[in-house]
Amino acid sequence: MKIVSDDEGTVSIKVIPNYELEAMIGSLSNDVEVLSPQWLREKIGEKYKELAEKYSK
Repeated sequence: MKIVSDDEGTVSIKVIPNYELEAMIGSLSNDVEVLSPQWLREKIGEKYKELAEKYSK
């Protein structure tokens, strides 16, 4: 894993995406945003859309 930080508060990590990474992103949901890869950003976004629909009923 390689972690890089910049002055704007963006942190980049180079990892092989897996279930544990998705779980970690989920645990930090309000504090992080996946910028890339696009497929992972969309996957995480879909999970949150499903949760929003479930809890808005």
